[in-house]
Amino acid sequence: MRNLFLFIWRHHFIFLFLLMEAVCTVLIIRNNNYHFSAYLNSSGALTGSIYAGFNAIAEYFSLKEVNEQLSTENARLRAKTKYSFSVYNRGLFRIGKNVYRQQYLYLEGKVVNNSINRRNNYFTLSIGSEQGVKPGMGVISPDGIAGVIKDVSAGYSTVMSVLHKNTRVSVKIRKNNYFGTMVWDGTDYRKATLLDVPKHVELTRGDTVITSGFSTLYPEGIVAGTIGSFTKDQEDNFYVITLNLSTDFGKMDFAYVVVNLYGVEQQELENRSDND
Repeated sequence: MRNLFLFIWRHHFIFLFLLMEAVCTVLIIRNNNYHFSAYLNSSGALTGSIYAGFNAIAEYFSLKEVNEQLSTENARLRAKTKYSFSVYNRGLFRIGKNVYRQQYLYLEGKVVNNSINRRNNYFTLSIGSEQGVKPGMGVISPDGIAGVIKDVSAGYSTVMSVLHKNTRVSVKIRKNNYFGTMVWDGTDYRKATLLDVPKHVELTRGDTVITSGFSTLYPEGIVAGTIGSFTKDQEDNFYVITLNLSTDFGKMDFAYVVVNLYGVEQQELENRSDND
């Protein structure tokens, strides 16, 4: 405390000068319309800048909540697309000449773990059996197909990624409906290979490839990727096609579990046919 008093006494002329400057400034502003107006404008600009800064910080920290809200809304909207319905003669409602029933619903989950640099890659979602997730369900990202549910706990689920040696997805070329099988060769997480497309099919780089709807995992029409290049296999009658994957697994944040309301019924029927 003694040192503080000594410091103030040693520099009291400077402090007195600053005090008088402040008093003079206040008197000038209060007794001069021009200076008073300038003061209001400048203080308003400063206050606005401060508020804008605080608002930007608040918006940044609220991005997580906004993303979750958008993810939930996307899941709801996906369930209303035409590919989430199937034609049904005793359905729930009519559109045009056809009667439709709801076939697919979507459960949104946050990606909490992910790998892309292994031969067999998985990612983890923050939803599990408590939300209705079961092994064998398909998973899509906001941009396209992503994988298949492998294991489930109460609040989490692991997904066998498209970037896995055992992943095989039934897809088709959108412009002509020729179908094939998409696999991953383990080299580039941005690319996959499309097999079993006959050589006589006309292909163009950039053609969109979508899910065929032949399996119970995904509805028809989910984007898988676009054709990047293709060659004709000299040993058989099929192309070897390289796809540019639509899903960027390197920055996937949210994903949607596909709930096929009639998947079990279809699978049981097909299994009985396979056993004949």
